[in-house]
Amino acid sequence: MTRFLRTRGARAAAAVTVVGLAALAGAGFAAADAGSSLNRGEAPYAQLAVDSGADGRIVRQRHVERVVRKGVGEYCVKATREANLDIRGTIPIVNRYWATGHARVNTLPSPLCGNATDTFHVTTYDRNWNRVDGRFRLLVP
Repeated sequence: MTRFLRTRGARAAAAVTVVGLAALAGAGFAAADAGSSLNRGEAPYAQLAVDSGADGRIVRQRHVERVVRKGVGEYCVKATREANLDIRGTIPIVNRYWATGHARVNTLPSPLCGNATDTFHVTTYDRNWNRVDGRFRLLVP
């Protein structure tokens, strides 16, 4: 490779390639930050899936309208109309990101979430079962 980059033209071509790739990568990050659909997760057989930050920010999702943090470790996950989901007939799976504690999901309408039948109530805990804000994943297969 050092022989290839000995000529001035080869070094210039390599520099242009590196700069071009960096510009393309930057454009991709800008598009993701602009709120495009790049945060949509690929879960083709899931009715609903979300990877949520501790603050309720959606990292990736499928059929999730919003995640709202209601208090320390308390979240409401609302399904989209497209999902046509009634939580009472689901078997959801929830876990804390990186297994840093525990998480529970309620499959009955919760007063905290307005008793809506399309909104899951998720609670996150530390390892000692104390309620804490925490990143979690919710999946409804």
